[in-house]
Amino acid sequence: MKFAKSLAQEAVPEWRAKYLDYRGLKKKITLIQHEQIIAAGGTVSASAAVSRSNSPDGSAPILSSPPNAARGRTGAPDESLALLAEVDPATTTDDDRRMTPADDTARAAPSLHQSLHAHFANDEKTGPANAHVPFPTTATASSAAASSIVSLDSSPATPARGRGGAAKYALANAGGEDALQVLGSLGSDMDQGLILDMHLDDVADATARAKSRDRSRSVVRKSSFRSTISAYRQRHRAGTVMAGVDEPVVIGAFDEFLETRGHAEKEFFKMLDAELNKIDTFYTEQRQIQLDTMSKIKQQIAMQRQERNSLEAALTTEPVVLRFLHSAPVSPSTMIRKKVLRDAMLEFYRGLLLLRNYQILNFTGMIKILKKFSKTAHWQASRPYMTDRKPLLKWDQDRTVRDLLKETENLYCEFFANGRRQVGMKQLRLPDKRKVTYQEVTWTSGFFLGAGLCLLIQCIVVIIKGETYNAPHFIPMVQVYSGLLMPIVFAMLFVGCLSMWSIHGVNYAFIFEFDSRDHIHYLEFLSLPSLLFFTWSLFVFLTLSPYNADLGMSPLVLPVVFSAVVVALFANPLPIMFRGARYWLIRTLTRIVLSPFHKIYFRDFFLTDILCSLTFSLTSLPLFFCVSFRQQEACDTSTSLFTLAFALVPLVLRFVQCLRRTYDSGHLHPHMTNAVKYALSSAVVVSSFHWRATQLSAWFYLWIGISCAATLYAIAWDTVFDWGLLQRGARGLRHDKIFPEWWYYAALVLNVVLRASWVMLVSPGHWLPTLPVFTLTMVSALLEVVRRVVWCLFRMENEHVSNCGQFRATKEIPLPRAPHAHDDDDVHGGHAGTVGGGGNAHV
Repeated sequence: MKFAKSLAQEAVPEWRAKYLDYRGLKKKITLIQHEQIIAAGGTVSASAAVSRSNSPDGSAPILSSPPNAARGRTGAPDESLALLAEVDPATTTDDDRRMTPADDTARAAPSLHQSLHAHFANDEKTGPANAHVPFPTTATASSAAASSIVSLDSSPATPARGRGGAAKYALANAGGEDALQVLGSLGSDMDQGLILDMHLDDVADATARAKSRDRSRSVVRKSSFRSTISAYRQRHRAGTVMAGVDEPVVIGAFDEFLETRGHAEKEFFKMLDAELNKIDTFYTEQRQIQLDTMSKIKQQIAMQRQERNSLEAALTTEPVVLRFLHSAPVSPSTMIRKKVLRDAMLEFYRGLLLLRNYQILNFTGMIKILKKFSKTAHWQASRPYMTDRKPLLKWDQDRTVRDLLKETENLYCEFFANGRRQVGMKQLRLPDKRKVTYQEVTWTSGFFLGAGLCLLIQCIVVIIKGETYNAPHFIPMVQVYSGLLMPIVFAMLFVGCLSMWSIHGVNYAFIFEFDSRDHIHYLEFLSLPSLLFFTWSLFVFLTLSPYNADLGMSPLVLPVVFSAVVVALFANPLPIMFRGARYWLIRTLTRIVLSPFHKIYFRDFFLTDILCSLTFSLTSLPLFFCVSFRQQEACDTSTSLFTLAFALVPLVLRFVQCLRRTYDSGHLHPHMTNAVKYALSSAVVVSSFHWRATQLSAWFYLWIGISCAATLYAIAWDTVFDWGLLQRGARGLRHDKIFPEWWYYAALVLNVVLRASWVMLVSPGHWLPTLPVFTLTMVSALLEVVRRVVWCLFRMENEHVSNCGQFRATKEIPLPRAPHAHDDDDVHGGHAGTVGGGGNAHV
């Protein structure tokens, strides 16, 4: 896998702007290629330059050679082109070929390049002026292009792949040390550009293979490794490597040499310096945050340890009988404080892992981009640059994060795992999701979806034949089952949102406050609505089937049985069917009901907004109870006050959440401005209900007017606040976008159309004159579900962009109490602060 793709996958999404701009640096390297070709008399087409700058993987375009290169067999080649270095195709990777300019003359006249290699090798051995020059200079060549010459070792005894294999074996026998530390120890004797280019996966594979070999074979490989190192050192002393490249460099000499290079190379190192300075600044800030958090955690642990020791000391002074009677379980408040501290340490440890990963990825990217530069510019820049820029590389040499990781592991295992390190580390470590496969759950989801679809088709066939259409319970049953279907349809469509967020790197697991160590994958999530859809189709089939009399119960009772099955499935305490995800949903619904009494987070109002789009399902509940429990075949609940109450419940809850957020923030905007939207929606529901109950024209026109105002207000709010579009001075609706640009324009149009779907209900007979009115209502409800799915897709993306702008990558977990609780409780409300580099946005 190319490092650019690996960096995109492994980087912390919220910190993406603070990582090394690897793609941008590769574009600078391509400009160096263009400069070389132009200097050699070649041409660079405008289309190649444009395609290179727009290339998603940062690969270089094919550059055209000068005219003389095409006549290499018949005429003398251009002198400047002949000075380009030759790369052995047997040991050149795809990246090497792509980053090396095309040189037909080299393939046509190999003797010329051999003579050039011999010429410069002799200069390095005998020339007094070049023997100790730290960098190649223009004074040592016959033209400006000669400053790019490098002598490549083409000895068949020690090919590049052999040296790479030896280095991998050396890393494999490192005995579990840090890979970067091993690389640094080997760098003094081997080519750093070669060693540090190896992937961590290759190192892991080499480690596994080395452990499986017997000792005799290991000894042979170690001796081979020593011989390879010895041969490399002999060649280095003999001068076959360019003089001065691997020698120690005086600070400042690199900049002096860089003045003799081309403009493109100067721009490359200027950008690289800026990137390293950006990385060092951000790492220093995050390190200080982690140090402050560790200090707070230590204080909390010391307080709880002192409390426990005091309790144990008090018990030891009592007689044995009284000690047994007083040894009651730990108080609930103590257990809660310990649980909060445990969660804080788990999140703190995750933040440390993210910061450590930030170090490794940036250092690896720097090494790889320097190696690519060396291949293109034809002079080794890795060691001189890293030597000269040591002040910018303090973040890589810093061991603070590694020390904090070890200290956190020791504290957690001692305090929360009773000293059992294996148990504690199992709780601390983050699982590697990349190695998890989902074939089983995918097959299960497909089976339930296919079986449910077959049953649904059979039900449609029965309805078309007219076998049950005239049945007295047919119309109310269709209304009831339609209301039960809408949440299932939304859940299946919501899987598309989860997949799009995963593909485009939207960290929805963090925003939803999922457990970072055990959260459900979107393919696993699909199995839940698939099972519900199959169950729903089965009960609909049993209700419409002419053989339902064999069940021994009325078909009107089947919706109750289906609802009981769904409740039992979600409340099941057994650790099956993703218990963590089911309980997360139950806890969130409980928080929504208790919204006035606690702080509102993103998942609370996000799920409440979804409930607002499921009004059709909520208003079918009175009909559900009427048909199932009162056994009435014709229940008219359109004018029931219970129908109005169920329709207003999610809107009122969302309005209360806005009030609570206004109280917590102390600002009227934007929360009270948002509350106006839900007040208008509630007015729409009330006016519609009164119109249907009284059939008065006044209520009808009032409903039309309020609906128009609410629709326009909601469209404006969705566009500007929920999706963050139409920003001033932004190109393409918004400054920072994650999805393709045309998605946002399509969403704007679709949102306007679907928001106005209520217009169909103004004159139902005009749209579907031959079908019942509830059919059009069901279609309108289905369109609202689709609109809500689109809203969810971009609302989550906008929240992720907000987190990226503020670099929030860890949750804010308030610590149980302050270091001096008796002094600070009145001021801080009994909390010591928060753990984590940031939480979810509450705006």
